[in-house]
Amino acid sequence: MSEAIVDFKFPAQGDQRGTYRAVTVGTSFEGRQKILGILCQTPHNQVVLNKLMSSSSVKRISVASSMFAFHAPKLYRDYATKLDQLHEHYHELHYN
Repeated sequence: MSEAIVDFKFPAQGDQRGTYRAVTVGTSFEGRQKILGILCQTPHNQVVLNKLMSSSSVKRISVASSMFAFHAPKLYRDYATKLDQLHEHYHELHYN
């Protein structure tokens, strides 16, 4: 994380979420988008994010999915089924 925050080129201003540094990654369908898609980054920032997302520390965060499945199994199953269906239909999408 400390390497990524130094290497990542953040926009000069904050976005609608505030003035703190934050990066949104993954699949999106919000705002004025007409179709589902992957959030775009600059080529430089994409390299930084790929390195960060492939680190073992970030991969361990997947425990959140396990907690979701444990505490709300029906909701998790519904969520996972719908997400899988989206990925089957839109082959360009990928899981975080």
